[in-house]
Amino acid sequence: MVITACVALGLCFILSVSQIGVVLAFVRRFGSARPTDSAPQTRPRAAVILALRGPDPYLSDCLSRLLKQDYEDYSIFVVVDHAKDPVLRDVEALRANDASERLNICVLESPHTTCSLKCSSLIKALEQIDETYEVAAFLDGDVLPHATWLAELVSPLADESVGVATGNRWYVPSGRRWGSWIRYCWNAGAVVQVWLNRITWAGSMAMRISTIHKVELLAAWQRAFVDDATVHRKMHEHGLRVHFVPTVMMVNREEITTGSFVRWVQRQLLAAKSCGSGWRFVGLHALNLAVTQGLSIAMVATGVIAGNVPVAVIAGSGIATYWGSSLLAILIIELAIRRTVALHGEPIRWQGWGDLLRVSAAMLLTQVLYPFALATALCKRTVSWRGIEYRIHGDRDVEMVAYHPYVSPSGTDPTESVI
Repeated sequence: MVITACVALGLCFILSVSQIGVVLAFVRRFGSARPTDSAPQTRPRAAVILALRGPDPYLSDCLSRLLKQDYEDYSIFVVVDHAKDPVLRDVEALRANDASERLNICVLESPHTTCSLKCSSLIKALEQIDETYEVAAFLDGDVLPHATWLAELVSPLADESVGVATGNRWYVPSGRRWGSWIRYCWNAGAVVQVWLNRITWAGSMAMRISTIHKVELLAAWQRAFVDDATVHRKMHEHGLRVHFVPTVMMVNREEITTGSFVRWVQRQLLAAKSCGSGWRFVGLHALNLAVTQGLSIAMVATGVIAGNVPVAVIAGSGIATYWGSSLLAILIIELAIRRTVALHGEPIRWQGWGDLLRVSAAMLLTQVLYPFALATALCKRTVSWRGIEYRIHGDRDVEMVAYHPYVSPSGTDPTESVI
């Protein structure tokens, strides 16, 4: 038993060292992060595309900030998937007060049944813009873009080898819901894996229009469940680079319940599954975590039951080493992102001693819920996204079961994420 306990300790130590090493490599990207110069300069004409279904908690702030970008020539194209969606009234009210006339709104009248509503909406928007637009930027309704958001996404596209520029999201729990803290811990690991595997996040991404046509993205989206995994696959097929923009880490302050988190992360994992080799890395990493921790916990329990103190101490040291390094990794990423988002006046001031204890507890809960969500995601063939059910027959074989307009759930917290 001592040998097995030592093996468990060794595996935990290797996992901890590799985890910290990758995290340090990730945060180095933030060391030289600087906001893009907002001085007037010649930039390509940009179309900013936003697909909506249901009112995201901070959508009015999202649209207000979009209308105030430090970018000379751009227009906003909002696609709402039904005329009865309550979000349409909100967007139309904002357009009525928009002196710049940048905001364009259309309704998705005939969604494809072979892809998600979001993919249908993006296709419709791109079919509407004319040939004078050189780049397309995409964002989600839960993104709060800073003034130079668009300029920072478009800038890397000057390099012809870059197919897509992208950022990522950073959740900031502002309440006391455990689901929000668990999502924060899960996402801290996810952003590193997304960067490491060069996966695109569609919540903030930009591409040249010519690239979109070159890789035949619209045809691919017609048979896709998620937009960003399809972009990732197409960039890989055509040998184009995915460029991560550290200054486009977008703060998200929405709340979520624990049950909603599990359903939400299952959908995220199903989306990652469409990324091919990137998904295999995610799956192997999760399996490694589960086996290493499962072995360590089993050895601690065995040592306690058998009264073998050395076995329990050795295996327990392995668990403590891994969980301690995980907490350290979260704090390292937190500090790096805090400095970066502060450049755009987006301060994060939530962590006191009480919040640090919540992070520690949430991290342990994440270690339980994440393997469960991954295992169930492997078996799922249907998934719900904003009230619409989809059957996933394969990576490029999706069926929308039945369409209906969005209906706001009753009794929900106005700050809660729409999933």
